Amino acid sequence: DFVIVANHNSGTNRYIQSATLNGRPLNQPWFSNADIAAGGKLFFEMGPAPNRNWDSAPDAAPPSMSR
Repeated sequence: DFVIVANHNSGTNRYIQSATLNGRPLNQPWFSNADIAAGGKLFFEMGPAPNRNWDSAPDAAPPSMSR
C-alpha cells in the first residue's frame, strides 16, 4: 500500500509546508516510481501560506524526462 497523509489539511491550510517520504525529508516536489513501488507513506505538513523555502532550490527541479 502507498498512503498519503496531509496533516492539518483544510480549506485554509492548503499549502505544503514540508514533506517526508517513508520517514525521510522530501525537499523536492517529485519522486521516482522506484521510491514508491513497494509502497510507503508520503506525509505532508500543511499550512495557511506557501512555504517558499520548500522545493525552491535549483536542485529541487525534476530530472529531465529526455535523459
